[in-house]
Amino acid sequence: MIIIKFDTRLLATPLPSDIPAKRDGHFVIISAPAERSVNQTLQDLDIQLSQAVAAVVNGQATDLEQPLAPGDEVRLLPQIAGGT
Repeated sequence: MIIIKFDTRLLATPLPSDIPAKRDGHFVIISAPAERSVNQTLQDLDIQLSQAVAAVVNGQATDLEQPLAPGDEVRLLPQIAGGT
C-alpha cells in the first residue's frame, strides 16, 4: 500500500464516498495499492483535481508517471510557476 496526502482544496469534485480516507483539517490521507503511477492511482480512485499538481514521493520531487512502490508516501502540492 501507498499513502497519498493532499489538501482537499485541490479537488475539482468531492472525494468519492467509497474511498476510505482520514481527514486532518483541510488534508485528506488515502491508502491505495502500489505498483501504479501517481496519475494512474488518481484515475483508478476517480479523484479529479482542480489544478495541476506536483508530486513529492518520500520527500523527493518526482514525475507523476513514476511507478509507486509499497510503503511510498505521496504528497500532492499545487504546481506553481513564477519568476522572471
